[in-house]
Amino acid sequence: MSGFGYGDESLENGISQVKMDIQFETDLARALNENKRKTTFDLMVFDDTEDYLCYVEAVHLLMHENVAKECDFLLNSKKFMSGKSEKTYSYEQFLSQ
Repeated sequence: MSGFGYGDESLENGISQVKMDIQFETDLARALNENKRKTTFDLMVFDDTEDYLCYVEAVHLLMHENVAKECDFLLNSKKFMSGKSEKTYSYEQFLSQ
């Protein structure tokens, strides 16, 4: 990141930018040693408060009351990706989704 932080005019005026790639992946060495099976993960991208609160409520209900609750974001393939071993986003792609 360029700039000095708080009080830096270029940051405050939106002149400076940050670009990055975001990558989620499993530890393949560990995954291959654990029962010779591929370890995957589910990736959830919350872009609004309603989806996140539904997730929190669903986890609470399942853990404390053994009740399953469905959330609408599970049907959106851009918000919920199951069975992944790797997922990479560019800066623009992650923020635009």
